[in-house]
Parts: sequence; C-alpha cells; structure tokens
Amino acid sequence: MGLWDKARGLLGGDRTAQAWLRQVSGRALVCSDHGTLSFPDGRLSAGDASDGRGKLLRDGPAGTAEARVLTATDRSHPNDAGANSLLWLEVSGTRPVATGRRLGFGTDVATLALTDGYGADAFRAFSARLRETGPGDSFDWLEPQITATSNFAKWTGIPGTDARLFLFTTRADGGYEAVWLLDKDGGLSGILIDIMGRTGDLKYLDKLLPAATPA
Repeated sequence: MGLWDKARGLLGGDRTAQAWLRQVSGRALVCSDHGTLSFPDGRLSAGDASDGRGKLLRDGPAGTAEARVLTATDRSHPNDAGANSLLWLEVSGTRPVATGRRLGFGTDVATLALTDGYGADAFRAFSARLRETGPGDSFDWLEPQITATSNFAKWTGIPGTDARLFLFTTRADGGYEAVWLLDKDGGLSGILIDIMGRTGDLKYLDKLLPAATPA
C-alpha cells in the first residue's frame, strides 16, 4: 500500500489538507482565515517577532499562500482551549503524504513573525534604525501589540514601508519549524507551523509523515 492509499484510509473520502490536520491532531479545531501571503521571489522569513532577525529561506517556490490559523476549542483540555494550535499556509490544499523542505526558527517572546523576503528586509532595516536612533528598539515597538492579549493572529504594518508582518502567538518560547507538506504528485499542499502537536503525545503533525524521496 502506497503513501497515498495509507493517507486516504485515515480520512475516507475527504482529500483536503485541513481534514487531515484536524483528524491527526485529535483536537477540536476552528479555522480562521487571515488573507494572502505572497512570496514572489521565493523567500520566506519566520522567526522571533522582537529582533528583526528571522530565519530566511532562500530559493523557495515563488507564489502565494492563504494564511489559516487553526485554534483549539476543546474544553476538555482547559490549557489549550482558545489557543493557536497551528498555522497553515495553504497553497493547493490537497491532502499531504510527505514532507519537503524545513525552516527552523526560535521565539523568545512567545510570538512569531512571518513575512516574505521584502518584508524581512524592511523589518531588519526598521529594527536597525530603531537601535541607532531610538527611542527603544523593535521589541519596544512590538510590546504593546504582543501583550494586549495572550492569544492572537494578525497582520501589522512595518512603519515607513508598505510591508507587513504576520504575528502569531505560540504561548511559550522555543524552537519551531515551517515544514513544506507535499501531496501525492509532489506538489506543495502548504506550509505547516505546528505549535501544539497532536493531543496525547504532543508529536508534531509533520512528524507523522515520511520525508519525500529525492527525485
């Protein structure tokens, strides 16, 4: 039995990535849409929201993705209810059967910042300008936005530019990965940033899939 057949057996006839994510997470999840993230030059930046030094992936696939946040709603897990469970950047949205590229990064203020290459350049320049001229630095600029509530997902503009950051709370500091999930044809279903892992053993959902075999 191939990877596609095994994945199909988990979900019956539903062939969407979101159905797979909900099924294997073991959590009651609600999805909210946050618009389109474009990365026209193939660069994607993810990292701590406070210092302007996100991890930048170069030479990734150029295109667009729909930013969707899946939030836990299961009241049987009181520490999880209402918290961001995962960020799903949906490209084709077809059911994933393997993993591709990975971009590892850390957070120090329990909030990640996601943007394209242009936004990463703009945020680094803005952060450097604040450090040089003050008052404060990029953390001081971000602090009111990331302390107003314990759980959020939102866009915010970078002053002096038309670039934006997508801010997403993780509840705790630590290391995370943006993982490319591939469908049965090797196409990009979407990019997953899993925060909670599946219920029970907290295993990250991308770890449930094998790595794609190099062509």
